[in-house]
Amino acid sequence: MTASPPLPDAFLDACDRRSINLQPAQQEQLSRFAVLVTRKNSETNLLAAREVDDIFMRHIFDSLTLEPFLRHHASFIDIGSGGGFPGIPLAILLPETSITLLEATGKKADFLSATADRLELRNVTVLKRRAEEAGRDPLHRGKYPCAVARAVAPLRILVELALPLLETGGVLLAQKGRAAQQEIEEARHALDAVGSIVEAVHDVSLAPDHGAVVIELRKASPTPDNYPRRPGIPAKRPL
Repeated sequence: MTASPPLPDAFLDACDRRSINLQPAQQEQLSRFAVLVTRKNSETNLLAAREVDDIFMRHIFDSLTLEPFLRHHASFIDIGSGGGFPGIPLAILLPETSITLLEATGKKADFLSATADRLELRNVTVLKRRAEEAGRDPLHRGKYPCAVARAVAPLRILVELALPLLETGGVLLAQKGRAAQQEIEEARHALDAVGSIVEAVHDVSLAPDHGAVVIELRKASPTPDNYPRRPGIPAKRPL
């Protein structure tokens, strides 16, 4: 088997600055994952980033910044996992945590399943469904203590997709950029409608111009039965 390329120095330095401790086996898995994503990206549009180094900094490191907020959760669901971000890097970093990757697009879900198998990630389950469907399924509605989401939808749409999946008291961690505060203001009605509150906004930027934040929301009360609405409606008619 061809040896995986070494991890970029900038990535390792960023992890060190964030106290993200990667064992040698985890570094190897992350390297193999970056290669798999890069190869798949040449066939289909998984990511805007094309180069391995770019994928490490823009996507893998960004995913790993969620670790401090997840280390006390036994399980979580990654909503709209796409190319596996943030779920697969976190599955590598947190091997004892049970992670569900929710992805509606068939080819992306198939890639996630194949990748989890190739990386021997026994803690990963791939769910090929729309969030609106999963949120009404008794097997998934109200079943998760935590949900994460990265580059899925504006917050006013995301909370309708995510909150039905959470147990009461559960947490949604939404990765956002510079417009986070504006998204929160625009989502006030949606937050009230689905029974959630903003607990905190965490700055996870490496530099002042990075602008990366994690919005931490809590499900304060049960989500009304009429949410989520039918597939496609949350995006077409945001709350």
